[in-house]
Amino acid sequence: MDHHDPGRLRLADPAGQPVTWVEDAACRDDPYPDDWFPDTPGTRNPSAARAIDICRSCPVSHDCLRYAQTRPEPHGIWGGMTAQQRLGRRRSYEIRHGTKEGYQAHHRYADLPPCADCREAHRVVQAANRRRREERTG
Repeated sequence: MDHHDPGRLRLADPAGQPVTWVEDAACRDDPYPDDWFPDTPGTRNPSAARAIDICRSCPVSHDCLRYAQTRPEPHGIWGGMTAQQRLGRRRSYEIRHGTKEGYQAHHRYADLPPCADCREAHRVVQAANRRRREERTG
């Protein structure tokens, strides 16, 4: 894998399945792929600042950030954050994905929208609560 070219990334989730959001990434065809992996870390680096600006308008930046945080990815700009920023954010909270608590944590920490696993867990809990209410009322 050529980690200096976001357009050629072949990413996989923890289960080894291909990550499809990469196809929609704003950085995918960027002519300056090294900007996402600057030699000098930090947001004051002009290359990093440029990459972060592109991330701000990316339709999949949330998925990208989540990917980097669940790895954890120790290098580069992912989801509009440097490795140092992601590390600080990761330490501030942990989300147990795929749980009711995980869904609530997404909202508590403004990590929106919640991931698909947490949305599904929330949907299951809501459906169970509806069934219980219906059983009680008749």
